[in-house]
Amino acid sequence: RPFDLSSDFMLRADIIRINESENILVITMHHIASDGWSIAIIVKELVELYNSFETANPQLAVLPIQYADFSIWERSFLTGTVYKEKLDYWRSQLLGVEPLDLPTDFTRPAFKGKNGSGYSFKIDKNLSNGLKELSRSTNSTLFMTLLSAFKVLLHRYSNQKDICVGSPIAGRSHKAVEGMVGFFVNTLALRSNVDSENEFIELVAQVKSTLLDAYTHQEIPFEKVVDAVVKDRDQSRNPLFQVMFTFQNTPEMVELRLGDVELNAESFLNTTVKFELGFTFKETEDGIFGNVEYSTDLYNIATIHRMVEHFTTLLTSIINNPNERIGRLKLLPAEEEIQITNFNSAINPFPETTVLELFEQQVMKSPNAIALILEEEELTYAKLDEDSNQLAHYLISRGIKSEVLVPICFERSFEMIVGILGILKAGGTYVPIDPEYPQERIKYILEDTAATLVVGSVATSSKIKSNSKINLVELDGADHSAINIQSKSRPQLVVKAESSAYVIYTSGSTGKPKGVIIEHASLSNLIQAQTRYFNIREEEKILQFSNYAFDASVEQIFLALCNGAKLILFKEGLQLDIEGFENYLNQKEVSHLHATPLFLEQLKNHNFQNLKRVIAGGDVCTKELANRWKDNVAFYNEYGPTETTVTSIEYLEDGNTSINNQVPIGKPLPNTQVYIVDDQQNVVPVGIFGELYIGGLQVARGYLNMPEETKEKFIDNTFSPGSGRLYKTGDYGRWLPDGNIEYLGRKDNQVKIRGYRIELGEIQSIVQQSGLVSQNVVLARKDKQGNKRLVGYAVAAAKLDNLKLTEHLLERLPSYMVPSLWVEISSIPLNSNGKVDYKALPEPELNELQTSNFIPPRNPVETHLVSIWKDLLDAQQIGIEDNFFELGGDSILTIQVVSRMRRLGYEVQPKDLFTFQTIAGLSAAISERSDAKSSGEQGILSGSCDLLPIQQRYLELNPPAVSHYNQSVLVGLSKQLNASIIEKSLQELVSQHDALRFSYTNFNGKWQQNYGSAKVELSTLDLSEAAPGHLSSLIENHANDIQQSLNINAGVIV
Repeated sequence: RPFDLSSDFMLRADIIRINESENILVITMHHIASDGWSIAIIVKELVELYNSFETANPQLAVLPIQYADFSIWERSFLTGTVYKEKLDYWRSQLLGVEPLDLPTDFTRPAFKGKNGSGYSFKIDKNLSNGLKELSRSTNSTLFMTLLSAFKVLLHRYSNQKDICVGSPIAGRSHKAVEGMVGFFVNTLALRSNVDSENEFIELVAQVKSTLLDAYTHQEIPFEKVVDAVVKDRDQSRNPLFQVMFTFQNTPEMVELRLGDVELNAESFLNTTVKFELGFTFKETEDGIFGNVEYSTDLYNIATIHRMVEHFTTLLTSIINNPNERIGRLKLLPAEEEIQITNFNSAINPFPETTVLELFEQQVMKSPNAIALILEEEELTYAKLDEDSNQLAHYLISRGIKSEVLVPICFERSFEMIVGILGILKAGGTYVPIDPEYPQERIKYILEDTAATLVVGSVATSSKIKSNSKINLVELDGADHSAINIQSKSRPQLVVKAESSAYVIYTSGSTGKPKGVIIEHASLSNLIQAQTRYFNIREEEKILQFSNYAFDASVEQIFLALCNGAKLILFKEGLQLDIEGFENYLNQKEVSHLHATPLFLEQLKNHNFQNLKRVIAGGDVCTKELANRWKDNVAFYNEYGPTETTVTSIEYLEDGNTSINNQVPIGKPLPNTQVYIVDDQQNVVPVGIFGELYIGGLQVARGYLNMPEETKEKFIDNTFSPGSGRLYKTGDYGRWLPDGNIEYLGRKDNQVKIRGYRIELGEIQSIVQQSGLVSQNVVLARKDKQGNKRLVGYAVAAAKLDNLKLTEHLLERLPSYMVPSLWVEISSIPLNSNGKVDYKALPEPELNELQTSNFIPPRNPVETHLVSIWKDLLDAQQIGIEDNFFELGGDSILTIQVVSRMRRLGYEVQPKDLFTFQTIAGLSAAISERSDAKSSGEQGILSGSCDLLPIQQRYLELNPPAVSHYNQSVLVGLSKQLNASIIEKSLQELVSQHDALRFSYTNFNGKWQQNYGSAKVELSTLDLSEAAPGHLSSLIENHANDIQQSLNINAGVIV
């Protein structure tokens, strides 16, 4: 029960009787009147008093001073200059301290909880003696050595250098208070700079110096330090530090005996905690006893157990080599090393073949099977094979051979697939170019590949012909006849596994895209692994969702063609029309859909009858998204940079692995190895974040014409010498105990927007080239819906011209790499290291980016649009002349605008928002469309019209009274109603709707509906003189007469 501080004694005791020979004595003290040191004093004096009472001579030593005396002295001492000097020390020492960000098992609550538990362990005597010997050799204490080692553990766990932990201090620096009960304890915030490059003994010296300075200034109460240093409180964390480190040096307990009664200390589990973690150590004769108190809101017991194992392994490494660099000290126990090695045991040799040979096998097996479908067009495997063979022969005649790079520029079409296969069959390497790329990017790719020949079409020829040195092979144009006379058999050449298959360009940090070279062996391993993983069969219908200039398309295309399945294509732009896209999936009976998580969030997961599996890839996949889909389809999450051939890690959502609010990226594919390492290239323990290094068959050859970048990112596998190279992904992740991997995000400033990997440095470089800014920073921020959006911060000499800058970028970058928001600032904030201080950049305020002349909505359409835009763009005020894209809109958000407007009954298309980018313009377009529709622009039609299936079915039943199947309604009306106006209104309804003017004829047993021009006759019946008792029957009889007057043959249907 709680203490009443105004009236209760600060100590109370209870005896709990267990049996005649066993009792429990519970002594409860309020912390305001005692501390840990006081417990030993109370127990000692209790024993003395009990025993002395037995001898009738109670006596305790007289205290030299009382607690009140100490309190008065402390108050008088901590004033004026002394107080200021000591408080200034803590201000200086703790200024700008970073919160410790340890990896947790559960999402951090918005408000720090108190739920906790404990775990005890022991450091054996040999290790304890080694630590004491090391302490003596460094002229430090055991506490200093343990604290230094603990800070190394936190550094290696968090990858942070700025490490601040709390530690209690007894506060009994005066001999006179050592035997006094009272609250003397204080807490010190001990901050260190832990650098992996420094030796451990250097850190011990630093920690020693910090401790001695802290002891000198220990009198300032911790609460005063917090008030002086911490300006912004985070309700989810303790201020200044989140981890407590305690080394018990309180007085030893005397033998617990009250006369003939023997007492033993009773241990208990503390279920409340003050900090995220609290490590307590106490030196004993058998070694060092340790206890961990931890927040169960953040950690589970298995993590704490591993943490203790890592700490003891670290201590052993330290005493074996105290001069070792901190970053090289061993953290992993042998058992965990084996466990992590086993996570990479997926060695599964596949047949040595290429995707071309796999495709040929399907052609031989089922030549007449459909290979490609695009809307209403189809192409068989045999025809696809023949067309690509003819193109291959033609390309060979034009000089194409092994390792020759052949750019290809097509819109989504059969010719695109024919072009890819034809280039590969000729031994060449295909390099996809999106015809929507800016001209400068296309020009760069053509120059970087040193291309002399490009495969394309008449529709895309204008994108290529601007470069006079390039020969364009037009499949549907000038070269069509020459290609058609080539042999339809496959060219007699061997495409080797080590030959390059394709080069796909990704964003580059230098301002130039990087061409990633993928070999046939890598592609073959991917397709064979995914075929087995997904259990792909020939009856599958696989959608090519991704643009062929992005590597996800490679998996989608060849997963279908190498398994005899149907590859479903669609026209570019359909993905922006969600309703149309969903209809297309159903029409084509798509069974395999691979798209980005953000796009999948837009779909209605219950709408698809034939969908067997959905694969999310290209960005972080949330648990919510997986839960929406997994009950209807098999739901997968894929991960893989372009440099490791599309997919290198994969996860099937089964609900068994729970991590925060996202889905694991899974386990390595067969013949793929994943190493998660820290900055010193040490393999990190389970549960600790590090950079993902990927090795195995799917690692790319490197970057085209970029030897230095290739050398930097593709390194020898030092973990398994002789097994090839590793690709340094720059992505952070961690092993989970079951061997799955959790993805954290980019290590550097490379991000993903809508599934596209973006190098922010490239965007910044292009921005700088505009001449419109002197400095700029681009980063990704999440809006309130959780979607990432690019935000640019610019320092401009004059007022920043957003539109001009955006136009400059759109000419040079794909649209997804153009920031949707620009914030003009006076200077770029820097930290103490001279680097950009991203935390100091202001949060973008959408309201500041609007037009200066606010014009409110003027009609219902504009009002609805304003409401929708406010919600989606997270803005408080939007005028009808504000630009959707300047406010942060993008192509994904246009889909949501269209969806919401359609629910309100308006006819809107995704392209409308690109054409009419203001509410005023869009509203006018919607209204004009509505007016045109209501005016019946088609005019009064004549002739016949096909029956709907439900009409056909009804009429074929030949009911005896074919006109009797009708609907009626009885409505109460005001007496003031004008019958003439009602009749005119009804006639307008009939004129507006064709269905109300149809007549139906039966000719030789076949029904036909014909457009007519029927008039509506309003009959009026006056029943005011009718007897009240007959009124109901009169109304019913009249209603029956009206219903029976309907005649569909004569066109009287209203």
